[in-house]
Amino acid sequence: MPFPTRSRCLPVRVAAPSLDEICTVLQNTAKREGVQLPSQLASRIADASERNLRRALLMAEAARAQHCPPLPDQPVHLPQWQVYLNETAQAILSEQSPRRYALLFPPSF
Repeated sequence: MPFPTRSRCLPVRVAAPSLDEICTVLQNTAKREGVQLPSQLASRIADASERNLRRALLMAEAARAQHCPPLPDQPVHLPQWQVYLNETAQAILSEQSPRRYALLFPPSF
């Protein structure tokens, strides 16, 4: 009986960055880009990103695209896919029926 293939990769667990670390990365990245990112906005972006550094950087980029330079009190916008998923989940939970399913997921034929 042959032995199963054994991976030579060493698994390494990398914890998600803390909110303070995300704020620091956002501030440093903005400084390198020549943009002044207010600390209040960086903190709100870090919180909204759910400790996902990639998402936080994308949200900071979107904030800069809306207002250059970014404003301390400007709203933090979620990615469109996340907004769509939240709306779809709310619609499913509000009414669980065949009619609601047909409205959300029409046949594709």
